[in-house]
Formats: sequence, C-alpha cells, structure tokens
Amino acid sequence: MPILAVEKWRKLAIKEKHVQRAVLDYLAAEGILAIRLNSGVAERDGRRIALAPEGTADIVAQIPSERPVCWPPTSRVALSLRPGGTTTLECWAAIICWIECKKPARGTLSAAQRAFRELVEREGAPYIKARSLDDVMRVIPPKKELPR
Repeated sequence: MPILAVEKWRKLAIKEKHVQRAVLDYLAAEGILAIRLNSGVAERDGRRIALAPEGTADIVAQIPSERPVCWPPTSRVALSLRPGGTTTLECWAAIICWIECKKPARGTLSAAQRAFRELVEREGAPYIKARSLDDVMRVIPPKKELPR
C-alpha cells in the first residue's frame, strides 16, 4: 500500500474523541445525565487552571435509581436500587458511573488512570473502559432492552 494511502487511512481511523462523542450521545438519548471531564492543568490568558485530578475518567454519568445497570460487566443479573427492584436493598440513590474512553485499537490506561479505576472500584462504583459504545451498552443497556 502506498505511504499516502496509509496516512489517509490513519486519519480516518476511529479516535478516542469519536468514542467519547458516541458515548455522550447515547447517554443523552437514554435520558442519563453525563458530563465530559478534563483532567490535569490548562492555561488560558497566561493563567493556570486546575481541572479534575490527573487520571480522572473522561465521563461521569448519573444513572437514575429506577434504571438497572449490569455491574460487574460479567453479571447477568441487573442491579436496581429502587424499592421492589432486583435486589433487597431499598434506596433511592442514583448510581454514579465513571467511563474512560480509549481508541479501539491501542488505547491503554496510564498509571494515574489505573489508580483512579482502583479507587472507584474499591468504592463499589462502576468503571467502564470503553473502546466502543458496545462496552458502555453492556453495562447500561438501552431502556427497551432492560432485563425483566
């Protein structure tokens, strides 16, 4: 393959920002509050601005308590925190889910991102490493496909 064709293919390849956009669009369509986060430090007009701590996931989503999620991802039973849901726990708290988006082909977690994932999982919250929208949909299925 000519070098120019390879460079053109690389430009057309799916990037992390495309995965982020697909995830945010899906969550919005499902009525789930989701916020894109930036971490580290930025500079604007010569001033340093502190953002989220280094390693923080790209997206934080607040899933309504009445909406079951499949967590951990290998679980076939949905977790629901609403009274009369699929567990005996009766609580009206929303579920906070952290989503780190990566390129489908090669994206890996940095040391800071791995540390953040361990912190989130130790606290019992869902953390999704999303290489595609399918990774998110396995944990947060569309309303029409919710387990009964």
